[in-house]
Amino acid sequence: MRTSIKLLAAFAFGAATINTAIADPYQDGIAAVGRGDYAQAIRLYREAAEQGDARAQVNLGAMYDAGRGVSVDHAEAVRWYRRAAEQGSANGQLALGTAYYTGRGVRRDYREALRLFRLGADQGNAGGQFSTGQMYQFGHGVDANAAEALRWYRLAAAQTGPVAAAARERVRMLSESSTFRDGLAAKVRGDHAEAMRLFRQAADQGSAMAQMEIGLLYAQGQGVPRDFAEAVRWFRLGAASGDPVAQHNLGFFHLSGSGVPVDYAEALRWYRLAADQGYQGSQFALGHMYEQGLGVEANRLEAIRWYRLAAEQGNDHARRRLDELE
Repeated sequence: MRTSIKLLAAFAFGAATINTAIADPYQDGIAAVGRGDYAQAIRLYREAAEQGDARAQVNLGAMYDAGRGVSVDHAEAVRWYRRAAEQGSANGQLALGTAYYTGRGVRRDYREALRLFRLGADQGNAGGQFSTGQMYQFGHGVDANAAEALRWYRLAAAQTGPVAAAARERVRMLSESSTFRDGLAAKVRGDHAEAMRLFRQAADQGSAMAQMEIGLLYAQGQGVPRDFAEAVRWFRLGAASGDPVAQHNLGFFHLSGSGVPVDYAEALRWYRLAADQGYQGSQFALGHMYEQGLGVEANRLEAIRWYRLAAEQGNDHARRRLDELE
């Protein structure tokens, strides 16, 4: 009988040990966030963070930054980001670098931001690579260097996810002519007439992105009277040259009947061309069209496929549709 009791005790102890090993407050914290229980997520992330889990430290910092489950406290967020960064966490380095870049929770320091971004970038972190490229592009904490910015953007663009998609857009922009880039600068500062002049010059040189930007200015009535038909004409030029944003905009105009008659089949065609280039807005639009049966037979599985592709690039609307459909 004693032997049996000892065996039972050994099994009970072993089971307890296995359960303890399986328990993961970090993963449980992620699940709590998923169901909107931020107070529980804070408790679980803190438990894991205090045990030295750098992932939990970053997420706990993000909760303080956003005020989820706690009052907003940027200084406390920085404290947790720093603990993760000091362990070599690339995400911690990125988050701490962003705090120094924005001056949120610490005094703004572009040089320190760049140092931290580089640490993450050197580990292959797409966010660190993108942020490093941005520092070189705009000359923050370092002399502006378009070639170096392009190098870092290309590294980020070679990866997957929303940061990589944004990096690919920066690569396309920086690969354009100086005339086009000057047009973008004019647009950013609100000088739409000058932007239009420069974009027209770049468009005459064959820039598809400039053609797309001219279409946007006509669509938004910036620097010129609003003219949807003229916007469509410029979008067609850019789309024919393969610009995914122009293709997406053509899809939208055909879907909504702006400047052209409503034509779901044509909308579907342009959205697909942009989506096949990885443009998340068009991937979401295709999901919507398959879900609603617009220009195509309704197909829930095909809708989910396109929504998932968009969600993987960070499209929140697609994530919400997936929650409803799956």
